[in-house]
Amino acid sequence: MKKSTNLFFVFLFYIVIVLAGCNGSESFENDSDVGDLDTDAQVSECGGFNDLQQELRIENAENGQCNDEILVWQYDQESLTLTLLNKDVWLNCCGERSITFSIDEETDTCIIDEIDEPGSDGGRCLCLCFIDFKVDLPNISFGTINLELYRHITDSGSRTIVWEGELDLGEGEGNELITENIDCD
Repeated sequence: MKKSTNLFFVFLFYIVIVLAGCNGSESFENDSDVGDLDTDAQVSECGGFNDLQQELRIENAENGQCNDEILVWQYDQESLTLTLLNKDVWLNCCGERSITFSIDEETDTCIIDEIDEPGSDGGRCLCLCFIDFKVDLPNISFGTINLELYRHITDSGSRTIVWEGELDLGEGEGNELITENIDCD
């Protein structure tokens, strides 16, 4: 009975998201893994997602030069999909990472949580590298949304906010600076 009740709440949460988008006024408190919400969530391996800059980013990090951490966003008005890509997150090379998505009903704010925890063996490596987090959020209402981006490195303390602000989806895309000149040493 408990499993069917949980599935019912996940289904109900998804329906509310579809109907309300992030600007909706429906009341709910459920934090769900984005995979349960039919979103596309991806976390890269060390070095970030494979793009033209990946090799340069790795080489620069080896030389103690790092890029800024940037939240890149793009809104597709036709499909009502908001894509968020947090590039160049400087984390321990060994770990298991995930993304969760929720909505704070009191503040009508979209919440993205990046979670980094030790691997299944419980350990960490003696190296750091760039990790990229990407998530596609479907059925996001056109307009301005409030967004908070949190990170929780589970073995280093509590969950912290790394960026908060408004995104004007009418602009279609943008970049938000998270951390300037990351210290790679």
